[in-house]
Amino acid sequence: MKVGWYDTYPGGSGNGFEGCWGVYPYFPSGNIVASNIRNPNTNDGVLYVLTPTYVRGCYLEGQVTSAATGQPLPGAKVTIIGTSTQESANANGDYKMGQVENGVFTVQVSLPGYITHTGQVTLDNGVLTIHNVALSQQPLPVELVRFDVKAAGQNAILNWETATETGNAGFEIQQTIAGKQEWQPIAMVPPKGDGKSPARYDFRTETLQPGKYIFRLRQIDLDGGSTLLPARTVTIYGSSLQISLSPNPAGAETRIIIGTAQREKVALKLLDAQGRPTGFSSETEVDGALEIPLPLDDLPAGQYLLMGQTGRESVRKILIKN
Repeated sequence: MKVGWYDTYPGGSGNGFEGCWGVYPYFPSGNIVASNIRNPNTNDGVLYVLTPTYVRGCYLEGQVTSAATGQPLPGAKVTIIGTSTQESANANGDYKMGQVENGVFTVQVSLPGYITHTGQVTLDNGVLTIHNVALSQQPLPVELVRFDVKAAGQNAILNWETATETGNAGFEIQQTIAGKQEWQPIAMVPPKGDGKSPARYDFRTETLQPGKYIFRLRQIDLDGGSTLLPARTVTIYGSSLQISLSPNPAGAETRIIIGTAQREKVALKLLDAQGRPTGFSSETEVDGALEIPLPLDDLPAGQYLLMGQTGRESVRKILIKN
């Protein structure tokens, strides 16, 4: 780190063999000697004896923590305003910095998601100043009170309520099927809140196939930022037992897709064209929807009959094996 300098060759940049050739700073007296091989416009060398006057730095240290939990906040940026002095807090939330200039300075501590702290410190040369900072989290633009999803026949009804809203551009409703990770936006609901009083929202989906669905809200800010709110799961039942095969015709394997009108046991059996059992049979509990793999690699090509049955009804499906 450079703390000072003295130019022994002010006439230029020391082209070729000119300028300072050596410096020795290790005398007990603290003096520094430097030699020029040749001064500007002469052929004479010169020896400088320099007596430096050192000024100790002003030191600033502290820890940045969360005001809510007291835990350290790594990565917080600490800046002495009006200077080039800047540092980031380490893994323990600690920062250490210094500068030559003394006086009263404004210190700014910032971290995304937290309210920026601005305070004053007095820095003195040779003195360590401690400035600990506890940052408060920025309030969310929307304070969600509740979010509920319930089934209504072949539809899902979403209800949610906010206590306050600030800078809210609206809610994007996202949907996926249980067991999958692909979220699909299905609607955008504009804001209702005025920033002071609670706001209530209702949304009804289009007709859904039987199955378990997961819904979540993506709250979008006016400045383009967004927050994902907690997800909710709902089961949509069919009006009756439904069975399909995919793919059909099939090769070495197909999938049995089952939809039920309620939570119930479904018995499955695969027969050949003459009505004889093929060896595949299953009984499983289905809550709305379920997919079951059906291996076919041991079966010859031809036509088969898949039978599904509950305690109330039965379904038959033709399967073609290539």
